[in-house]
Amino acid sequence: MLYNKDMIENIARVTPSEWGMTSLHANSQLSANTRLVDKGKGKKTVWRLKNVELEPVDESMYGVFFSGDCYLVHYQYEGGDILYYWLGSHSSIKEQTAVTIQTIVKDNNDFSGNAVQVRLVQGKECLHFLTMFEGSAIIYKGDHQDVLPTTFLLQVTGTNETNTKAIQVNMSASCLNSNDVFIVKKKQAYFIWCGKG
Repeated sequence: MLYNKDMIENIARVTPSEWGMTSLHANSQLSANTRLVDKGKGKKTVWRLKNVELEPVDESMYGVFFSGDCYLVHYQYEGGDILYYWLGSHSSIKEQTAVTIQTIVKDNNDFSGNAVQVRLVQGKECLHFLTMFEGSAIIYKGDHQDVLPTTFLLQVTGTNETNTKAIQVNMSASCLNSNDVFIVKKKQAYFIWCGKG
């Protein structure tokens, strides 16, 4: 299901609209805008860049990203292979360059140069990438070597199970806005704050 936003009295209203593979074929503009090759149910393999080399990510951590790191995600579906390389907003130029090179090397070595390579910058993830993680993508501050803090604030954005992600933001009331949902983790307790949007 895709959603359209209409502005009414400065509050975003979300109106659902049905979609399916036939509508994507019938409407090439919709297909091009959403970049959906399928419903995200294909096989995934995730690597994290560590010291300019790729390190496999444990399956239990698929969908968990750190803004100080870069990742390579291989997605295999009936139509072929996609290599998404994700650049965290606080990753270094060296890391970004290294993951780009590793993507090319993996494509050439494992897929004879036939995989589709997609560059993703944190905050600009395409819908298909988010769909692969079924609304459970989380982006934490720092890098994979950091210990997760016992207290943090997550901003949850999205309108459905396919385009939703959570991003760690500063632990401050000034970060709250009425369009999103926020989750506070404080030691062993969780609190949820829901905006009007």
